[in-house]
Amino acid sequence: MGIFKAASAAVRGTLADQWLEAFSCDALRADTLVQRGRKMTSDRSSNTEGSDDVISAGSVILVPDGAAAVVTEMGKVIACYETSGEHKFTGEKARGVFGGGVSSALRDVGSRIAYGGDVPIVQRVYFINTKECPDNPFCLVNVPLRLRDENTGLDLDACVSVEGVYSYRVCDPVTFYKHVSGNVHRAYTRRELQSQLDAEVSTAILTALCETVESVRPSELPQYTETLCARIQSVLRGKWAPTRGIEPYSAAISSLTVGAADMDTFRMIQRAKVLTDPAMAAATLVGAQADAMTAAAQNPAGSMLGAALLAAQTRPKLWGCVCGAANTGNFCENCGRPR
Repeated sequence: MGIFKAASAAVRGTLADQWLEAFSCDALRADTLVQRGRKMTSDRSSNTEGSDDVISAGSVILVPDGAAAVVTEMGKVIACYETSGEHKFTGEKARGVFGGGVSSALRDVGSRIAYGGDVPIVQRVYFINTKECPDNPFCLVNVPLRLRDENTGLDLDACVSVEGVYSYRVCDPVTFYKHVSGNVHRAYTRRELQSQLDAEVSTAILTALCETVESVRPSELPQYTETLCARIQSVLRGKWAPTRGIEPYSAAISSLTVGAADMDTFRMIQRAKVLTDPAMAAATLVGAQADAMTAAAQNPAGSMLGAALLAAQTRPKLWGCVCGAANTGNFCENCGRPR
């Protein structure tokens, strides 16, 4: 009885799998990287009992914009369609009546009987999202970095914080399928890969910071943001493309700042450096005196004191000559000796 049951199942399965199919996928959401394709059927279709894992030769695969279709057969990738539009499948396993004639169908029946009536073929279509995957934030706080100021001779290990976002895209669908997603049942989302990518982005940022903005003044950091972004993308591209089939698409830094305590240290040393110039020191002293007198003049109790201080500073100073005369000029008014 078993052989008759297997023969009956083989005939029914072979007849059901003779139809040509059209494969497509629902709209790929921004967080979906891989989604398994589905056969396009409706209530009017007669192709409702065919095997889900059989793609008849001559079937059509419809690839939307921003996606690629990877076809596997017996677990092996046999085709990849990266351009949008209609693609005709030319597999050899399930040729059927419409793809290889009656003889191919008969061979299919014999093969199924040997496997108990089941189809010994597994063929699947996976649609891979090749659009940009944006809005992936990164934030590194208190990264130790060497900062220098040639004007003051300061060489300081300061804490730098950097914030921004990055995006990536699948550039090699076959590599991404083989090394990352694999044989998924329904969908493979960004969430399953995100934590690993974020950690590697942080590592790339640390490397890029040390190589790009080390030994610079704090005020010069903003002009290095573009250079830093380009360096980050270069580091990630060399690592991601050959191993995962993805590449960084864009990166932007919204904030690159030095810690408040370290900035106060820089400002204090810069002010001290200014006072080593005699002219700048004198100007600073005069400014301080003027501020003090202004403040005293604004205080009713100190206005007279301010006036007295001003008079004391402007009054000529007396000096005594050996002849006993008191003078205010540079020469004695009595004997003519110099001061």
